[in-house]
Amino acid sequence: MAAGEQMGLALRQNEIHFYAVGLVNGERGTAVALYRRAGKADAPAGDLLASIDLPDSERPVSLRFRMVRLRLDVF
Repeated sequence: MAAGEQMGLALRQNEIHFYAVGLVNGERGTAVALYRRAGKADAPAGDLLASIDLPDSERPVSLRFRMVRLRLDVF
């Protein structure tokens, strides 16, 4: 992945409401990041909710969403 690139999964209701989780290649290296856009006031790419740096970006990474009723879990 080149600097600034992202790849991952999106759970999309429409253009204005979504969650996205994926790998982000930033200044400190590769991280897993969770974004949410909950309305027009939020950034078009969503607001960053959480991020975890990956110590080894050469190993495989699995990403998934799990919904149980109104609860969303991200793995």
